[in-house]
This record gives sequence, structure tokens and C-alpha cells, in this order.
Amino acid sequence: MNHAIHTEGLAGSARPPGTQAVRSGQSFAERRIESRLKQLGDDIQELSAAPYPALLLDRAEVRKAIEELDARHTTLLWVARVAKCTEGGVRERLWSNIERALASLERVADSLARG
Repeated sequence: MNHAIHTEGLAGSARPPGTQAVRSGQSFAERRIESRLKQLGDDIQELSAAPYPALLLDRAEVRKAIEELDARHTTLLWVARVAKCTEGGVRERLWSNIERALASLERVADSLARG
């Protein structure tokens, strides 16, 4: 189902020619990023519930890192919500920034999971 078509019908205004095709491409990329955000959230939950961080000598530091990772993830979720409400270049820049920040957080989560 094409989101742009339904948005047009609800808004009652026509979009410029060619916008629909661009929006489809953006939607795919945005859905991929949202999927990665969800996976990161699941990974953070697993890290938080895992018994092994409590066994580490620097468990306070590990717990703090997991809490900071969770806070940054939550911030990205909010930025993604805002990005969904924007259009054009602003939307593209927001999603690009989200993707870069997400890649960084994924690396941190991976390093925490590896211990």
C-alpha cells in the first residue's frame, strides 16, 4: 500500500508530480531505519536483563553504559517521530542523521554484548 497516495487523499491537496515516487523510496529507507531502531531496543532490553554484566568487575560502568545507550535510543525514537511529520530536505536530513546516530549506537550495543 502506498502511504503517499493515502496521505494525499486525506489531506485533500495534490502533491507535485514525481513526489509520490520519491516518497516511496524514502518510506522504504525509513521503514528499514525504524526496523533497526526496534531491533536496537530489543538488544538493549536483553543487555539490561542479562545476568552477565553483574558478574563483571566494572559492572557499575557497564550498567551506566547500558542506561546511556537506552537514553540515546529513546531520543532517536523521538527524533524519528518528528521526522515522520516533516517534508522535503528537512525530512531527508533528519533520517540521514538518525541513520548515522543509529549506526553508532549499534556499534556500542555490539561491543557491550561482546563484553
